[in-house]
Amino acid sequence: LTVYPAGQTRPTVSDLNFTKGQTIPNLVIASVGAGNKVTFYNAAGTVDVLADLAGYYASGTGAGYAALTPVRVMDTRTGLGVPKAKVGPGAQVTLTMSGLPAGTTAVALNVTATNATAASYLTVYPAGQTRPTVSNLNFTKGQTIANLVIAPVGAGNTVTFYNAAGTVDILADLAGYYTP
Repeated sequence: LTVYPAGQTRPTVSDLNFTKGQTIPNLVIASVGAGNKVTFYNAAGTVDVLADLAGYYASGTGAGYAALTPVRVMDTRTGLGVPKAKVGPGAQVTLTMSGLPAGTTAVALNVTATNATAASYLTVYPAGQTRPTVSNLNFTKGQTIANLVIAPVGAGNTVTFYNAAGTVDILADLAGYYTP
């Protein structure tokens, strides 16, 4: 799939690659065309496409982004940042990220699911808030897969990771943060 501004020439690069029968997410940041519209182009076969709006950028407004050298902040296999245990079905773990500047509004995390016992999905959201009904990372049994996630933070720079089914190990690498 390629996502690009409506009414403009399609780029020659992809935003999401997939195989037949695969359900896979990807964070895409795309410019918008006239009327705030984007076009989704599928190169081959037929596919159902779901798109969840996670936010937007507007000139002269919003938070500034500070990129970091990625650092592992969570690993359920070793107990880094959260208890050492797979996350069970319908369960969640909350990560507190220390060292972020006061006023941090969101974080960019490379989230990895591994050692899954069933097909499932992860949702990452601000701790203490209602869990959204969308996924950030979909995976199958035994698959190791990652996706970039931009998530607002809850009080004390916390985010919650929810697993829908089976058990899974979750890793998170902090790649950057947003501040006003």
